[in-house]
Formats: sequence, C-alpha cells, structure tokens
Amino acid sequence: MAAASAADGNLHAWEHEYRGGDHCYWSGSSRNRDGVKETAQAGCGGMRNSATSLENRGYEGVDAVNLYWDIDQEGAWACLGRGEMWLDLSLGRETCSHKSRLNSGGHGENLRDNISAHQWVESC
Repeated sequence: MAAASAADGNLHAWEHEYRGGDHCYWSGSSRNRDGVKETAQAGCGGMRNSATSLENRGYEGVDAVNLYWDIDQEGAWACLGRGEMWLDLSLGRETCSHKSRLNSGGHGENLRDNISAHQWVESC
C-alpha cells in the first residue's frame, strides 16, 4: 500500500483506477452514497457502487473508514486505515472481508463498484 496525500479529514473516492474520472469526498459518515446531500462538494453524484480508487486522508483519532456493501452501513465490509489508499480496486485484492452479524451480504466480494455506505471508526 502506498501512502496517501496530506491529511484533509476526508475519505476520497474516484470513478476510475489511479484517481481517474469523477471524484467525491466525505468528512463524515454516509449511510447511502447516492447523492450530494452527505458531501460538501457540488457536482458529486455520490459514488454509490461506482468507486474504483479510494484514499483515506483522515486525521488522527477517529481515522479509519469501514466501507459497506449495502446502504445504512449494512452487509459485509472492509476497513481502510488512515493514510492508506487503494488505487485500483479492479485488481480484486480488496474485498468485503468482514461479516456483519445481521446481514452478511457481499461477504468476500470485490470492493470495486460495490461500496454503498461508509462509517468513520477509531481503527481497523
């Protein structure tokens, strides 16, 4: 894993690998990444099930991000630590490796185009 850019307190997502295409970012958690209501920037379509590149530029403290298969922070999930980035989810190395107690949908699936929600947490 390569080191992320300087911390700005946001989770960044891009439509294509290596930070290409549409770009959205969030300073807080998102229960449904369908639209701009939970983002600060205009023109962001939400990135629900359309991210291929991710970067966690969070601050120390609550600084890791759980990435969920389903809306409302449900289903299987993966965790991206502070300062980490996954530049090409199409390679299939990053998967929804953790099961939820109530909903394990998506467990073992590739993260590419399969992230519907996220939540900031203290650590992975």
